Amino acid sequence: MKRLISTMLALMIAGISTAARLDLSATETANCYMVSGGEKYSFRADIKGNGVETLGLSATIDLNAVKGIKIIWEEYDIIDDASLKLSGNKILFTTIKGATKGNALIGIYADEACSEGKCIWSWHIWLTDAADCQIGGVAFLDRNLGAYGTTLGESGSNGCFWQWGRKEPFTASLEGIQVCRDEKKSYDFATANPTTFIARNGRWMDIDAEKAWCKDGRKTMLDPCPPGYCVPIYDDILVLKTMGIKDGFLKAGAIWYDLDPSGQRMVGKAGWYWTSMRTPNRKSCSNDFYIWENGIGLVSQYYNASALCIRPQKIK
Repeated sequence: MKRLISTMLALMIAGISTAARLDLSATETANCYMVSGGEKYSFRADIKGNGVETLGLSATIDLNAVKGIKIIWEEYDIIDDASLKLSGNKILFTTIKGATKGNALIGIYADEACSEGKCIWSWHIWLTDAADCQIGGVAFLDRNLGAYGTTLGESGSNGCFWQWGRKEPFTASLEGIQVCRDEKKSYDFATANPTTFIARNGRWMDIDAEKAWCKDGRKTMLDPCPPGYCVPIYDDILVLKTMGIKDGFLKAGAIWYDLDPSGQRMVGKAGWYWTSMRTPNRKSCSNDFYIWENGIGLVSQYYNASALCIRPQKIK
């Protein structure tokens, strides 16, 4: 009887422990998860992004090949290093109590040393209190992906930056970033080297990646947005064209990386935002939305290798 009671008690405690850990991937897996400070989290590590395959890439991760896991980079201390581990098909981690903002990149590796070039997949962890807002009848988050706030000039209000078609975020500081020049690279290379910026005056990828972020109207495994959100659809973001600087779309400034990435440009004067559409008949360019300081919204085409901001759109 004592043994039975002890077993039942152990099971109850285990149940409480499991219930206390929030599964970020419960409704949808993704490449980015929004979190709060002082909480225990888990998410599935056996699926790439949301699992919607594209560009001939498999969305399945063989966890038997995983030999290491680490925090690749971190803005502010938001993750308890000792809490990070792979358990079954889940990655477990705890955010630091009192942490209020920051970004981190978690990666699983094919070697114990977690060497550059050996990353199997990586996930962006975004500590934020972002909320939805309506703009011209379209729902967006109220800030850029990776941003800490919504006020122009605030530290971290710009968010992170992405080369078009990649899921890996780059920080404004460029700290810890490697630069690869001159050659187009594969998606396998981009995945294995999440801190490498592929600098080219054109497109960074060695294939036509038209359906990288959106395939048949659906978000794909390469989309960098959290569950329930996607890189804006080109037709939907056109509602902003006549709205100028309203609703925070200038608050990120204009930041991009060029052939020799050297940091932010024209901060506070303009804003560039990727859409999920590759420019028709121009494999080296993708459509973006930008706003000049005079408040006029326009649609342009920028080289795929540039890194621009993303304002996540809520999936309809």
